[in-house]
Amino acid sequence: PGWSSLTGTLPSAIGNLKKLKCLYLSHAGKLTGTLPSEMSTLTAMQGLFLRWNHFQGALPDMSRMRNLQKIVIDSSPVGICPPLCKNHFNGTLDSIVAANLTLRHLDVAGNDFSGVFPLELCTIKDCTAWGNNFAKPVRPKTCCAGIDSSDVKLEEEGPHPGYDCHPHSFPGTY
Repeated sequence: PGWSSLTGTLPSAIGNLKKLKCLYLSHAGKLTGTLPSEMSTLTAMQGLFLRWNHFQGALPDMSRMRNLQKIVIDSSPVGICPPLCKNHFNGTLDSIVAANLTLRHLDVAGNDFSGVFPLELCTIKDCTAWGNNFAKPVRPKTCCAGIDSSDVKLEEEGPHPGYDCHPHSFPGTY
């Protein structure tokens, strides 16, 4: 991937971007800090792409982000990017479940999430959650085990109706 020269943290003023549909800061590698709580006001948000950075902390409240369909906040597998591009999101995934979102894609792999993995997330077709600190009982092996390549094909055929965010193509392997 092409690395940007973006550095620093996301400002709380991001909450003023009320019509923001897609936040695509993946592969920046040098963005740090926690996600501002003001992100919870981004009600038009459809896609949140923050993979391969150096964010940390709990996710903001997502209960008002009813249009959110894709959350991609994973960390890089070892050896693919510079050492800095490891997100360290933590806490539980309960805020995603509580928001009752209609997610089509969730990638939280390689972070520091803990608690019991919410089985409600097993209904997401394209979901990856390996490399976290989930407690027992462990999630079923087929639950959030990786990307289903059939959805990639759907993205190539055209965007999902009502989804205006950047089409996200996935590498053949993770």
